[in-house]
Amino acid sequence: MRWPGFSLGFVVGGENCATAQGFGAAGPGVGPMPGLGLRARHPCAVVRPARNPEPVRMVSSAVREAALEQPAL
Repeated sequence: MRWPGFSLGFVVGGENCATAQGFGAAGPGVGPMPGLGLRARHPCAVVRPARNPEPVRMVSSAVREAALEQPAL
């Protein structure tokens, strides 16, 4: 895994934010995590915001053209 300025020699992946926090809290680890995954924070996890460059998240959706006439909200 590579990020600007450094690369990791060992990678552990997970689908669960609590498990990912546990891996980081158990030893020298680092990992990106969305803010929603930090609502229940592991007591030994230290959280720092990403900077230079700050991450940007784009959310999109795809629907049938007929669905545009009946918006969800």
